[in-house]
Amino acid sequence: MERDGPTALRGAETTARVLVAAGPYRLSGEWWRDAPEDPTAALSPDLTTDPTTDLTRTGSWAREYWDVHASDGAVYRLHRDGRTGRFYLDGYYD
Repeated sequence: MERDGPTALRGAETTARVLVAAGPYRLSGEWWRDAPEDPTAALSPDLTTDPTTDLTRTGSWAREYWDVHASDGAVYRLHRDGRTGRFYLDGYYD
């Protein structure tokens, strides 16, 4: 089984392995701001592309959120940016 989520955390104050990852919880927004590259695309939309899951659109944003239990004992909230694929630490649970 291939693992697509976070596997470790590394930062100035934290280095830990991810023991359990829950997610992804996908959120996106402002997809309606994207202008079609082809003006005729608006007349005949491609129904195979779901704007809520297409992470390559230019005016929108998309994130995958993860709750992870790390080897340091903490539970963190992370998100992966849909454009860059990079993970960011949003916070931790008390």
